[in-house]
Amino acid sequence: MAAVINVTYSSSGIGQIIFDEAPPEFSAARTGGGFRLTIPANLRMFPATNPKSIPMVSNLRGSIHAIGAGGERFELGQIRDDSHY
Repeated sequence: MAAVINVTYSSSGIGQIIFDEAPPEFSAARTGGGFRLTIPANLRMFPATNPKSIPMVSNLRGSIHAIGAGGERFELGQIRDDSHY
């Protein structure tokens, strides 16, 4: 089952980010500061109620955490997508 994050603007749903919960593999590449991991996800935008307005998403940011045995959270990395959708 996919993990879904709803995207809202002014308390109106404008789309969803859908993460593949069990991908068969991840794509990774080394960088100067560590590595880049590609996480399979889809972005779904809902039609605008006003035909003159077109929803756009840019500068997606987030973080990836793991939860330890005692319930503590560890940041594993950051999510960044500078594209415009």
